[in-house]
Amino acid sequence: MRKLINLLKNTQEVSEYKITESKTHSYQLFFVKDKLETNRVSDSILTEVTVYVDVEGMRGSASFKYSDYMGKKEVKDLIKEAIFNAKLALNPFYEIPGVQSKPKALKSNMKGKDLKEIAEDVAHAVFENKMDDVNYSSATEIFINKVNKTIVNSKGLKVSQEKYYGEIELIPTYDTKDNEVEVYHMIKFSDFDYDGIKNEVADVLKMAKDRHDAIDLPKNVKNVNIIIDGSECGEVFDYFVEDLNYSCKYTKSNLFEIGGSVQGEKVRGTKLTLSLVPQFKGCSSSTSFDNDGIVLKDTKLVDKSVAVSRYGRNQFGYYLDEKEIKGDIPITKVNPGRVPFASMAKKPYIRCVRFSSMQLDRASGLVGGEVRLGYYFDGEKEIPVTGFTFTGNMHELKGRIVLSKETATYSFYHGPKYLLLPKTKII
Repeated sequence: MRKLINLLKNTQEVSEYKITESKTHSYQLFFVKDKLETNRVSDSILTEVTVYVDVEGMRGSASFKYSDYMGKKEVKDLIKEAIFNAKLALNPFYEIPGVQSKPKALKSNMKGKDLKEIAEDVAHAVFENKMDDVNYSSATEIFINKVNKTIVNSKGLKVSQEKYYGEIELIPTYDTKDNEVEVYHMIKFSDFDYDGIKNEVADVLKMAKDRHDAIDLPKNVKNVNIIIDGSECGEVFDYFVEDLNYSCKYTKSNLFEIGGSVQGEKVRGTKLTLSLVPQFKGCSSSTSFDNDGIVLKDTKLVDKSVAVSRYGRNQFGYYLDEKEIKGDIPITKVNPGRVPFASMAKKPYIRCVRFSSMQLDRASGLVGGEVRLGYYFDGEKEIPVTGFTFTGNMHELKGRIVLSKETATYSFYHGPKYLLLPKTKII
């Protein structure tokens, strides 16, 4: 890296620079059904260089990938190309971050343990579930990773972290003579939880069966309570999170102002309290600092439906003259409501668990999507259903959403497991 830094320092047109180095050690298992086909150890180093170029009071940036084996001429050519590209992408001037406080270490119960042993324990948790020739995972891939990441820049910034996380890719399948259904599913985690993995795999195996057995939603169902179940709850909350990003305020596309209600004057549902946090137990997206090298802290954005803070990347925080730039914080943490799922389920509803694509447009307020698997409760029992789309408008629904007492944790989200959108249109 020293050779690279010297070349950057001695290139006249490079005003500032940033270097991000990630060293990854990974142990991987690949299964076809329940048979291990391949195991693999992978070690890699990824170095990304960003150069900043100033032209007449404007600043542009461009990046390239660097490897130690590169010769001096090759690196010079990459720097020259990045300078050219940066001049084509000029923005109002902004400072890059300087020296930061020491970041907090990321916590994980996998830290310091043998990755091979963890991967094998994960496999045991996956395949402890009953699988047969009808209901099984046709392919399973397990990745246990340790990543050492360092960011340095020309302002003297240097931050480092060691991160552990796991990924399980599954293709739960339900295969009969008449029909075969596959459901892709990814499990991500920063803490190994044997029972949690076992139970989630059991759920998605059942999901494949229910997807196979699902019927078309009855045509007479037109307006009904929609219950979002699972990680898509986090996507609904993006309506609020994205609006409180510095970039929205800078471009004057924001809907909410600090000190004002994000849910309107009358809140008939759950009053929202929402924070962004850099790390949370089990969230694989946890990080001590963002891609600019800003050390991150817990930041409350909404308190009892009132907007109290903004967050975002260094560039836009600089434009807004923020005294303490919060950075790009990865995890949405939402306080649970007081209503248990059992109370939500007293009236007819559709509980949506699998979308082809969840849609949310902050400007128009549109929320909805095509549902591949839902459960229609007709007042007596839940029926697996498919082949329908729901649509609503968050501008109208934001004050009426109801959050469950039960919580769940996913890669980028911790909060209510269920979110109710009242009387939503089915098309």
